[in-house]
Amino acid sequence: QSLYEAYLYHSGKRKAWGDYEGLRGNRAVTDPAAESGSYYISPIKYQCQKSFVILMTDGAQLQVDNEKNNHFYYERDVPGVRCGSGNCLPEIAKGMHEEDISPAGVGSGAKSVIVHTIGFALDSLKKAGRTTAAEDRALREGATNLLKETAKKGGGKFYSTKTYNELLASFKSVVKHEVAAAINATYATPATSV
Repeated sequence: QSLYEAYLYHSGKRKAWGDYEGLRGNRAVTDPAAESGSYYISPIKYQCQKSFVILMTDGAQLQVDNEKNNHFYYERDVPGVRCGSGNCLPEIAKGMHEEDISPAGVGSGAKSVIVHTIGFALDSLKKAGRTTAAEDRALREGATNLLKETAKKGGGKFYSTKTYNELLASFKSVVKHEVAAAINATYATPATSV
């Protein structure tokens, strides 16, 4: 849902979960300068502008049933997305990276978004309840592979981190690499309760 919300932000579309009150009753916090009513104000302003998303997660999917229901919206809204029965995350990244997702009026040109992923504490990811070591290992491998595939299809890089210092180094690496690649960079930080 977070990457889909980042897509909506970059394309200047109506918010989906940007105002959502999460599982713990925490209200999402958004920048008032990034929205107009129930719509986002896209940061994409120029032809051939480079934009970036850094998706940091532990890789765990909390609401699997809702996620399957959301496939309809992902496939309807994000250009080129065909989820099938699998996880839509790599397909959303692919659509953001390979398609012109800029809002109307920006002009023609390649206005795509590069998606980087950071897996934080993936090695401590465990299934709920009683599980075997093999089940937990499979969950961690699945989460890692999902984030690797998402970064690859999004034209970005995958980073795996275990500590605060590694996390900080990953963010610095992405910023250093992308700012060196393009002066006109935009970073999205959609708020979603965790």
